[in-house]
Amino acid sequence: MAFWEISLNTDDFVGDTTAQLATYSANKFTNFTINDNSYARHHGNTWGWLFTADWNQAIVSKFIVMPEAYAGGANVFKADLRWTFNPGVAASNVRWEVYVESWTPAETGVDVLQTPKWDIANVTTTAVNTSPFRPMQSIVNLTAKDSIIALDSFRIGIRRDPDHVDDTSSAEVVLYAARLYEEA
Repeated sequence: MAFWEISLNTDDFVGDTTAQLATYSANKFTNFTINDNSYARHHGNTWGWLFTADWNQAIVSKFIVMPEAYAGGANVFKADLRWTFNPGVAASNVRWEVYVESWTPAETGVDVLQTPKWDIANVTTTAVNTSPFRPMQSIVNLTAKDSIIALDSFRIGIRRDPDHVDDTSSAEVVLYAARLYEEA
């Protein structure tokens, strides 16, 4: 099994030193908006990306090269999201979507900088603990992964979809860690 940590520092996401959030529609992320309150949200000693319950927010990573050790094929590619929330809320759910976009070296006929080609959403819904600031975990099976293979360049988009019927939580959610891995 191979693991890849995804840093959640602002330097590792679009926008470099300032958090940028995007909206997702028509199979691409658009409308990047600088929002200083979106990153550096501090709850105790935890810093992370803030996702509110009243706006479809997403973060998009910079491109990463898929390690040669990535087997693909029958193995399951997964995203492990670690998050917390505030305030305490009644029993409810948070819906996470993870998107993958990959580019193969020497791919022809496209402009990597101008032609995004995100695959469809990979989705999970997680029940929220009613006590605030509890560590939560959501595992997302990345079955829609844009045909990624070893040594492809790829990036991920992570989105909370509070408008979806499955996201019933009014809590602010703070994503503080993420990793990608494959499981045989």
